[in-house]
Amino acid sequence: MQKARQWHKARTNRIAVARFAEFWTALQNVGDALAEAQKESKRADDPKWKARNQRHWELASVEEIRGACGRASSRCGSCPARRRRSRSS
Repeated sequence: MQKARQWHKARTNRIAVARFAEFWTALQNVGDALAEAQKESKRADDPKWKARNQRHWELASVEEIRGACGRASSRCGSCPARRRRSRSS
């Protein structure tokens, strides 16, 4: 009886971790979309931007690079933790 309870508890934990991982991924996608929209709206408000941006590609600003590094490090930091949790259950 005890073994059945442990199995059910572990299965419930695995399902909860999978749901949280799905939610976390969706939340990161929303955050990326909001950041992109904010960047585009800032550019639309700046009348000097078109005069400055005569090239066909964009150069990342310091803030964009810092933000990208922060997002990447938070994703990398959470991936091993998720893997450890899924292995232990």
